[in-house]
Amino acid sequence: MAVSGAISGSAGRVAAVLAAGRVAAGVVSMVAPRGGVWLRPTAAREASLLGRGLGARDVLLGTGVLRALAGGRGSAEWGWLVVASDLVDGAGGAIEWRRLTPAERTWVGAVFALAACEAAVALALAGTDAEDAWDTVTGLLD
Repeated sequence: MAVSGAISGSAGRVAAVLAAGRVAAGVVSMVAPRGGVWLRPTAAREASLLGRGLGARDVLLGTGVLRALAGGRGSAEWGWLVVASDLVDGAGGAIEWRRLTPAERTWVGAVFALAACEAAVALALAGTDAEDAWDTVTGLLD
């Protein structure tokens, strides 16, 4: 899928790199699932199924972003889907925070940090200034 000609601006380039990385990680996870490394399921079969499922999700999300970038529309919406998926993953880990090992806690923190970076990219793809977005959010809370 050729997207390089349709990507304009630094947000588009960053989005393309993140999306390509997500596709690559998803393919690796589907071929060699390692879900048990970070979720500690009780059986290797569940780890394999979960790893492949998450890998397929990442391939779908990454491909969606790349196609939206190539088509010149919908990339911000796809970006927000990526943010949502990572926030849900992070929340799942945060719920179990007390039972996590230090390495697993680091992983959960990294997922939230990635979601924050992806949110900044989604805002940029939507043409929204981060300060304006923050003002909108805080205005909703007033």
